[in-house]
Amino acid sequence: MSKKGALSISTNAIVVLIIAVVMLGLILALVTTGFGLIEDRFFEAISEEQDPPQPSGTNHVTINKQNIRASAGERIGFRFSVLNIDADAPLTIMEQDVRIECSPDVFSNVFRDDSIVFITTEIPEREVRTMTWAARLQSGLAEDLYLCRLSIDSPTVRGQADFQINIR
Repeated sequence: MSKKGALSISTNAIVVLIIAVVMLGLILALVTTGFGLIEDRFFEAISEEQDPPQPSGTNHVTINKQNIRASAGERIGFRFSVLNIDADAPLTIMEQDVRIECSPDVFSNVFRDDSIVFITTEIPEREVRTMTWAARLQSGLAEDLYLCRLSIDSPTVRGQADFQINIR
């Protein structure tokens, strides 16, 4: 009799284990899909914002937001445009050519989505390209006004645009 009961306990344990693994898989699938949809909506909202002012011969870099109001830990984003002033060659902007610096540093991580946030962008001669940048602010930031600068440093174009982040 004890062998029959032992087999029954084993079978029950296996069934419970299978159900637990299936439930864990479903939870993980729902969570990752949900976060992906939230992030996609965030990037869609940024891409639908107004374009930055048109860059000119004296101002090669423009940004669509000079004042950003946000809370600590919140995700922020903006669009910026770059003018290639070179009449003879396309301008290739690589990730390391674009810097965002704030005083003090307020970004904990940068979000990139290959469809809208550039990795490498080529701008034809005398043309403008608009790109998107997004990041999550560090949690625990004090309520304050943070001064930031977007700068482009490439062999043919040097430019920058200032903006501020008001943590409320």
